[in-house]
Amino acid sequence: MKFEHWKNLLRPGLAALTLALLFCAPAPPAPAEEPEDPCFRAVAAGELDLALGVCSEQLAADQTPRARASTLNNRGICLLAKGRAEEAADDFGQAIALAPDFAPAYANRGFALARLGRLDQAIKDFDKAVALMPANALAYFNRGHAKLLNGAPEPALADFDRCLSLDPRYTPALVQRGRAWAARGRPDRALKDFDRAIAQDPRNLEAFTQRGLAWEKLGEPRRALADFDQALAFNPEIPQALAGRGLIHKKLGDYARASEDYRRALELNPAQSEAVNGLAWLLATCPDQRYQDPTQAVALALKALEIREDAGRMDTLAAAYAAAGRYGEAVAAQEKAITMVWPGAAAKLKGAYELRLNTYKSKRPWREDPVRP
Repeated sequence: MKFEHWKNLLRPGLAALTLALLFCAPAPPAPAEEPEDPCFRAVAAGELDLALGVCSEQLAADQTPRARASTLNNRGICLLAKGRAEEAADDFGQAIALAPDFAPAYANRGFALARLGRLDQAIKDFDKAVALMPANALAYFNRGHAKLLNGAPEPALADFDRCLSLDPRYTPALVQRGRAWAARGRPDRALKDFDRAIAQDPRNLEAFTQRGLAWEKLGEPRRALADFDQALAFNPEIPQALAGRGLIHKKLGDYARASEDYRRALELNPAQSEAVNGLAWLLATCPDQRYQDPTQAVALALKALEIREDAGRMDTLAAAYAAAGRYGEAVAAQEKAITMVWPGAAAKLKGAYELRLNTYKSKRPWREDPVRP
């Protein structure tokens, strides 16, 4: 069975996982020694509960080490598709112990570890998968995405380049390479990849969402809004697109719609970091008093930092503390934000952070300039 055919069959069971992580589906289930193996057939057909039962029955019987490794791999795929990543990682690990050259198990365990947030370990497994499958585009894609999520866009770019050299029309790699370019501070280069991705797949929600974010970075809010609207027309329940549109509404002075989009994103995903941070910033700095709430702003800013700690989120916490009249804490947080700014960041960003620091030292909150919708 070809990989793409298997992936399409299993897609209903993996949809939430792949949309959440944007990794490719795990490597296809490896049939045990018999070509008509029932475990393989059940996994490939996406009948996950049936497959789990069949795999467990086979594991209770006598099998050769290689056949047992294949069955463990298949059961791990089912567990991963059902959201049981820790158990899946254990099955893939047992498969590797039985067959150390079994490449799909390394790829799949990397996928499970990434799902668990253990990206350094995931990258090591993807390294092994790449070494065992040097001509497999998806192995490079998975490793590149793990590197990107781990805050290493430069090496991620190299993996996405290699993936696309092996499979030039693999749209997810175009989208993620665009994200890597954006993370490198090159939204102009990112746009080219998002444009190609949309040309290949005109209903690619992630490509429209990410292109909207790139347009925002390039100072094109109307174009960004059009892309977010298009993504949400395809699916109105995309938290990242809602958060992105909330940011654009705020920049355009439509604070009511900004608040509505941020809050809707958080209803769908309470841990959507851009929505948490964006709403915190709005509540702390909005020039319209109707949308100010310093207490909630502090709570949200602290939550944003729990999700991911970086200079931007520390900057938001400082603004929230200042809005609440907690100027000593605001100064401390802003000073920390300044130390966290990426060394290659534009002087304009560093200047803005310094300006806010001086504002808090003067015991004044930060307010954004009013914008007429």
